[in-house]
Amino acid sequence: MQKIEKNRIRKIVITGAESTGKTELAKGLAEHYNSVWVPEFARQYIETLNRPYNYHDVELIAKKQILSEEKIKEKAHDIIFYDTWLIITKIWFSEVYKKVPSWLNQHIEKSNIDLFLVCENDIAWIPDPVRENRDKRGFLQSLYIEEIEKLKRPWELIKGNGKLRFDNAIRAIKHQ
Repeated sequence: MQKIEKNRIRKIVITGAESTGKTELAKGLAEHYNSVWVPEFARQYIETLNRPYNYHDVELIAKKQILSEEKIKEKAHDIIFYDTWLIITKIWFSEVYKKVPSWLNQHIEKSNIDLFLVCENDIAWIPDPVRENRDKRGFLQSLYIEEIEKLKRPWELIKGNGKLRFDNAIRAIKHQ
């Protein structure tokens, strides 16, 4: 397990497939730790797009996500939570367009994420207009975990519904 430098903000990513409670968990953890969280930029962008998204949209989403992270990070005291992260965007590029911008790979590799909390697919799928991978949740989750392991960063699978999921996340953070 990696040592975290004193006085450095810990970075914790909440990730996983669609409809696994990432946003709710990120918000709840930020509140619990009296800190901040970085919302998923892709959702707000796609919801306001009046056409199908394309490669350039996904690249813009990644760049805006990074800018959003930089702004919000300034408000963090000792811990920051990310509602999803660029690994999901990388897989999105790879699966949909079969190519990933090299700058994105470089940014991911140099980021010092301290812990990934991977939300298990053990809660009910809730449809909404932005979600499109109901039947691929397990497959996509395995790709996310594979990418995290390539980075050699710690990760924990977070299971359970509601308070149990939240308590499991707290436990993983405490053991980090």
